[in-house]
Formats: sequence, C-alpha cells, structure tokens
Amino acid sequence: MTLNEVIDQLVDLANGLHDDVKLASTRVEHIRLTARANEAVNVLHNLMHLQEATVISSDTQTKTADGE
Repeated sequence: MTLNEVIDQLVDLANGLHDDVKLASTRVEHIRLTARANEAVNVLHNLMHLQEATVISSDTQTKTADGE
C-alpha cells in the first residue's frame, strides 16, 4: 500500500464521518460524530504535510547528491 492510497482511504473516512453527522438523531451524537470527523480531517492534513515534507526532503537530498 502506498502513502497516496492511505491518504485516499482517509479522505473517504473523513467524508463518510461528515455524512454521518447529517444523520445524527441527537445533539450528543451530532457532537460526537463532528469531533470524530474533525479528528479524521486533522490526521489527513498531518499526513499530507508529512508527505509534502518527505518529498521536499527527498528532492533536496537528490540535488545535493547530484552536486547542485
């Protein structure tokens, strides 16, 4: 499994949780599901930032190794 596949799965999870919020039948359930959906989005953003930092780091190492 690639990092992009994990990110895609997390996007699906966050979207599914946000859809579940709309179906909440009580205020408490709505609050709980909203918190879970927001947590999923935060994890997604952190993972995307990590992926970006890894790509930048990899590019920098490649340029250094090439003598640029």
